[in-house]
Amino acid sequence: MPLPSGHFNLEQALWELGRIRSNLDLAAQIVRKQDAKEAKPALVGCAPEGRRIYVKQVPAHVPTSLGSLILPSIVELTGDGVPEREVRLLAQQAKRQADAEASRILAAAEAAHSRLEAGIKTEYDAMRAGGSHVVPLLDDAEGLVVRALKVCATEQ
Repeated sequence: MPLPSGHFNLEQALWELGRIRSNLDLAAQIVRKQDAKEAKPALVGCAPEGRRIYVKQVPAHVPTSLGSLILPSIVELTGDGVPEREVRLLAQQAKRQADAEASRILAAAEAAHSRLEAGIKTEYDAMRAGGSHVVPLLDDAEGLVVRALKVCATEQ
């Protein structure tokens, strides 16, 4: 039996989104400690002076991940041992759900991107207050991946 490529790629997407979430959590810690003289953690794969750029790029990264990894991986689930009849039904259902979900996520990503283009201050203020305008994008993308993985697990 071949490796479950759709399932594997969805797991990879979930890992990647988790890494971004971890970096955003670290960025929030850094922003909250900005006035303190404590040592500040470094973001994974990002120079300290690149933190602003990293945070500003997240809203553009989520739609890219949707189009290049998440949605194609949902389609690849058809080759992961799910019966042909079930595959067609699942693919149609997943496509309808993914299209609706992706449209909403893309609109939210565009809004976050526009907000951050005006400056990073609003995101840093939200982080200082314990929130974020960017993290909900990750929540939505991760939710789509988790639902697809559950469908795969149910059908196998």
